Amino acid sequence: MAKGAAFYKKNNGYKQLKNMLAVRYGGDLANRVYEFAGQELDRMYFEYTEVPANVQQHVYKYIFPRVAMYHGMKQEIGEDALPVLEEFIKATGEKMSKKLDRLISFPGMLGPAMKAFASVSRNNFGKKSGFGQTFYEASKDCVKFDITDCPYCKYCTLCGCKELIHTFCDSDIYMYGNLTKISFERTETLEKGKKCDFTFRRK
Repeated sequence: MAKGAAFYKKNNGYKQLKNMLAVRYGGDLANRVYEFAGQELDRMYFEYTEVPANVQQHVYKYIFPRVAMYHGMKQEIGEDALPVLEEFIKATGEKMSKKLDRLISFPGMLGPAMKAFASVSRNNFGKKSGFGQTFYEASKDCVKFDITDCPYCKYCTLCGCKELIHTFCDSDIYMYGNLTKISFERTETLEKGKKCDFTFRRK
């Protein structure tokens, strides 16, 4: 089995998207979308061989698979591709948010959660991972930083899919926007502004 097809086969999120497409458009169409996406993902792996090691996790695990799937969906359902993908991302983000909220709501978990936000932000979305970042605060009550350069913007643009950039930004809102004990604040994103600003505050 090719690398691209294997990725989609073992990824639970994309399995759910395939089921969604099958319900709406039929199993044959869903199969065609996934066959095309797998081939497209292999093509992208082959074409973009110079992806820096520090951003490969983001590019190979998140960006390229979504771009390839979007291409497959566009081929089969045309202009419906982006709205359907947005709907799916919203549903899965909100589902993950509920799980995170239950975890944070356990006694004694709020402090560790704030520390985890700071650690993940610095390590996974900092300069070591190919992002431009300005970090302002990491305390028990607030984690605040800006992203000033982003591989998601860069590679979506390189792949000719700038319209997908906001889907990654929106995932933050779905994931963190409705937490019970932590507020998530954002005023702009790099897609249309000069930065993606992140502020997590303990309520």
